[in-house]
Amino acid sequence: MVKQFFLTGIMIMTLILCHATFAATTGERERSYDLAELIKQYVHNNSSWGADNIRIEFPVPPGEISLKEENLSYDISSGGKGALIGKCTFVIRFFRNGVRVANYSVRTNIEVQEKYLTSAKQIKKNVMVQPEDVQIAKRWVRTLSLRSINDPQNVIGKRFTIDIGPDREIKQSMVSEPVMIKRGEVVRIVLDGGQMALSTTGVAEENGADGQKIRVKNISSQKVIMAEVVHKGMVKVGSF
Repeated sequence: MVKQFFLTGIMIMTLILCHATFAATTGERERSYDLAELIKQYVHNNSSWGADNIRIEFPVPPGEISLKEENLSYDISSGGKGALIGKCTFVIRFFRNGVRVANYSVRTNIEVQEKYLTSAKQIKKNVMVQPEDVQIAKRWVRTLSLRSINDPQNVIGKRFTIDIGPDREIKQSMVSEPVMIKRGEVVRIVLDGGQMALSTTGVAEENGADGQKIRVKNISSQKVIMAEVVHKGMVKVGSF
């Protein structure tokens, strides 16, 4: 019994040595791949956010795999999802001579560092916003906000529609353009006709901010037309 066990052990060792010798002579070396690192590199290379502004978590750590290195290649896809943020599933495919030899699916949670605007102090309603009234803050998010503002220039010179306390996030719904023309105000209507310089007088039928189109009544014709606010007390039209 002992002799049989001893002989079996010798046979196993012989097979291992033969396999190692065969692999060495045929050049079939193995290479380890850290799947998590492959995913991180892919995200950093393909995201519009800088590497310092991205955090990647793996609900289930994918670990490492080993494959024979000869003629091996791989590609990574994000499972049809365009934006690399939130819950993403990546597929890593390995190929040898163009033939797929392994396939791995990796789930991730991706956060990005989003900039957003906050109030630097108490700001009253309808008071024109100054540069020192606002400040930029940062936060980690898995979904980008469509209502946030990240550029101070989008609010400076405008007014808030409500009173805002210090360190409060500023959203687009809180900001209004300054009214340049008020309803009932007499305005000059300018014809935008290239080299022609024609104008007439009208009455605004609604409030208007810079660049906004409002209804204006032409006093001469009594016709109501749509005109673009171009200056305080002045609107522009394509025709009278």
